[in-house]
Amino acid sequence: SKHGLVALTIGGSERYIFYDNSNPNSQPSRELAKDKYATRIVMDRVGLPNIPYTVVSSTSEAISFLEKHKTIIAKPIRGQKSKNIHLITAAKQLSNLDLGNCILEKFIKGQETRFLIVKGEVKAVHLKVYDSEINNPKTVKRISIQQAAWDASLSDVAKKAAEALGLIFCAVDFLVSGEGSFILEINSAPGIDRFQNPDEGPPVDAMGLYLDTLA
Repeated sequence: SKHGLVALTIGGSERYIFYDNSNPNSQPSRELAKDKYATRIVMDRVGLPNIPYTVVSSTSEAISFLEKHKTIIAKPIRGQKSKNIHLITAAKQLSNLDLGNCILEKFIKGQETRFLIVKGEVKAVHLKVYDSEINNPKTVKRISIQQAAWDASLSDVAKKAAEALGLIFCAVDFLVSGEGSFILEINSAPGIDRFQNPDEGPPVDAMGLYLDTLA
């Protein structure tokens, strides 16, 4: 359909998925990945590289975090598709936010890199290229990287992150910067179409990989 609904016949039965956003993971794993604060806690517990973050119960706590890091990002704890993300450089900006439902993170400028993980293996790596400080999914340029150029260290971290959340199909996003490489977020329902049709570089049969998880 025009909304991306696809009907598939698998083992004699018709199944349905959305081309740009489908999720074969378990319910607990999906819920963990949707909750950015829960994801950060799990990453801390398994010793994977987190961006400095906090959740707060008062504006004064938020101001203290801002004063420490100078520039921060405020995100909805259960947000998606880069909606309602704010770059904060001054305390007065905090007054307009629903801080009780936000996670605050240190702003780090770097290269956003996405790893597609399927059943514990890296299947694609994309660079996300955009001009603004915050990624706009509608305009971001996606560059698919040849397998020979994949970063082995980040590949290992991405696989461990997916395993920690129990995800069999996901994208692990990193921020690679002069300060180091950090897990930016983990998406349990990454868009299949962008892997099939990158702006540059080799395409990946993400639909086929997705169907393998349903077998």
